[in-house]
Amino acid sequence: MPTARAFAWLARSWDITDQKNAEAEQARALERLTLAIEAGQFGVWEVDLATGERFWDRRTRELYGVDPFGPSPNYEEWLLTVHPDDRDLMRASTALLMEGACRSTNDFRLFWPNGELRHLRGLATLVRDTSGAPSRAVGIVADVTDAKIAEAELARLTERMTLALRAGQLGVWELISQPGERLSDETTMRHYGVDPANPIQAQEWIEQCIHPEDRDVLVQAISDTMNSPTPPRPNSAPSGRTERFIFCAISPPPCATAPARLSASSEICQDVTSVREMAQHLEEERQR
Repeated sequence: MPTARAFAWLARSWDITDQKNAEAEQARALERLTLAIEAGQFGVWEVDLATGERFWDRRTRELYGVDPFGPSPNYEEWLLTVHPDDRDLMRASTALLMEGACRSTNDFRLFWPNGELRHLRGLATLVRDTSGAPSRAVGIVADVTDAKIAEAELARLTERMTLALRAGQLGVWELISQPGERLSDETTMRHYGVDPANPIQAQEWIEQCIHPEDRDVLVQAISDTMNSPTPPRPNSAPSGRTERFIFCAISPPPCATAPARLSASSEICQDVTSVREMAQHLEEERQR
């Protein structure tokens, strides 16, 4: 007669909801980071401080102009790619990072193998292990050559404009529509007889400096310019006090095509009193 056998099953379960949520959030964060790196065209590199092993991604290799399939350069090989005038800066920055600085950010130059000069911007930081000791150095690098060229060109344009303004004794001011603030350089203040140490606001400027007969004309010109994308327009406005004749050329705000975003209008001004007096004298001579 068959004997009965007893069986027992032992099972154990865990709630891993938090773990799954954490993994999903980590995956989303990695996806966002990857998109940001790709959108910014950043290169990513990493160094294992214990083994010295280095990793350069494809973009980093492109930015440095090195073999895309060769081994990642070591520290000395990397330093040789940097412009000679910037190597001391990068040595010092690397030393500070290794001494425990939170992060380093530097702009530096290098020459590609074809001789082209490029400007890079790098950011590096230390990653520490559970004991707090530095374990890895990681960083990103980006090409900022176009930005550096634009900055240099802007500096040259600014220098030329400054020389032109000084040569022509032209003053420059800007009227900010909200809250009606008027910013003027010293030449403009001298043209209008205002002490540069005690600048005045827009309404005070109109009331104190502009001849009563010209105030409405000037206010209307400014209003028209602020509300319409028209070309700069000249206006002659004698200032009060000791009567002087000021030539003004007012330009509309950069965003004049979108009235809701109007911010500021600019003007250049020049003292043309002597020109007006000479013209008046010649006219009087002609009529005699």
